[in-house]
Amino acid sequence: MAVGACLSLHSLAQSTLSGPYTLSIDVSKLQEKPGKLYFRYYNNQTREAVTDSAEIAADSKSIVMKGKIDEPVLASLRFMPKPPDGKPVMLYPKYYLNFYLDPGNAKVIVHDSLSASTITGSKSQELFAVLDKGRTSYENRLKPIYAEYSAYAKAKDTANMDATMKKVDAVRAEMREKMYKPFVLEHANNSPVVLSAISTYAGYDIKYDEVKPLFDKISATYRNLPSGKAFLDKLEIAKKTGVGAVAMDFTQNDTLGNPITLSSFRGKYVLLDFWASWCGPCRAENPNVVKTFNRYHDKGFTVLSVSLDQPGAKDKWLNAIHEDGLTGWTHVSDLNFWSNEVARLYSIQSIPQNFLLDKEGKIIAKNLRGEELGTKLEEILSPR
Repeated sequence: MAVGACLSLHSLAQSTLSGPYTLSIDVSKLQEKPGKLYFRYYNNQTREAVTDSAEIAADSKSIVMKGKIDEPVLASLRFMPKPPDGKPVMLYPKYYLNFYLDPGNAKVIVHDSLSASTITGSKSQELFAVLDKGRTSYENRLKPIYAEYSAYAKAKDTANMDATMKKVDAVRAEMREKMYKPFVLEHANNSPVVLSAISTYAGYDIKYDEVKPLFDKISATYRNLPSGKAFLDKLEIAKKTGVGAVAMDFTQNDTLGNPITLSSFRGKYVLLDFWASWCGPCRAENPNVVKTFNRYHDKGFTVLSVSLDQPGAKDKWLNAIHEDGLTGWTHVSDLNFWSNEVARLYSIQSIPQNFLLDKEGKIIAKNLRGEELGTKLEEILSPR
């Protein structure tokens, strides 16, 4: 009897996490009409974007969007006003709204702007709003630090850029430990929003030994949702790309179309560097990599760069290599942007990222920036 009751409760929980939704959007008070409203979320089952849109006339009162979701999803609305002079409109934050959508009936009541909206009918959104309020508080602390970074980047002051990024890292580390981790522990058994929280807690450079035990505390009901399974896949890749693991082998073509295999570099210390010509922080970091390469190349160190440049952008990739003086080492790419096969293999979701490999291909350090790479190589190649 007790077992049957547990199964029934589990089935009920599952049924309320998936199903059709009806989203009613009251735009009667929306300013800057007419325009177009865009709706978007990701289907975590297929990992594809689901989109919808509607024309908003000057006299529009409300619109309705319907669909079916496999779990509560983080959705977004974006409003594009129709400019009277035909010129493009600046996309200010007031034109955006992110919110959690549950199966069932939900309503968005837009006030003067999309960002100033009231959302009802979504229990997940109620909790996400608490999480988002904390995130906004930390992001406000980061704004002046980012402004500092931009000023240093414009001046090509790499030393202060590195120091400023350490300030950013410190604030984000505090946010992880003081906000996201407690949130996951508190709501591990009562809301699927914990999956969004643990994803943010983990970040782009997932530390398996820290994140996996926290993930295991989350209810199996949520861990077995599509986004929970997708996050588990990322954890498994993080385990394979952690310090101490042998870097996964791959083959990709260089700038001349010749296949290059990672394992062919055995016998050297290798920086496996993910970057792109369009990535500002990557370009800002390149002088540090060049400096370190020139200093330690004769001691058995080299670089293998994997570019996430876009289809049809080979010229931009090659120009960046020459402009930044990166001609001393090997470059590979399939020009598939974020779908680069090597980037997907290593679950790269943000660049720049790098892995320092020893002579046997084992990962001995990750994401070394500025002087950190030179310091690590000095420790290895010039022991006292």
